[in-house]
Amino acid sequence: MSTGLIIAIVVIVLILLALAVMLPRMRANNARRQAERELHSRRERAVGEHRSEAAEREATAADRDGDGHTADDRARDATTGEDRTDYDRGREDERRLDRERITDDVRESERR
Repeated sequence: MSTGLIIAIVVIVLILLALAVMLPRMRANNARRQAERELHSRRERAVGEHRSEAAEREATAADRDGDGHTADDRARDATTGEDRTDYDRGREDERRLDRERITDDVRESERR
């Protein structure tokens, strides 16, 4: 064999070895970049959803007048006294249950 042919074979073998080492790294880098792009797109989608929800909440808040009451609050205030007391009793029951639930949660957490 000639010297030139041996050198050519050695160069080709070195190139193939370099490719064998580099290809897995390149694939891993491409997979990482793809995962980052996907994460970025998910974050953008979540940000868009949160912004739209915030805009809806802001629009709802805009329905309130200067003292913070909505038209529903005003209509509820205009009901007869008997209906209003039923409403108030229901609200008090809800508040009491919420306080009991919070108290139970605190007690449960203290036991742990």
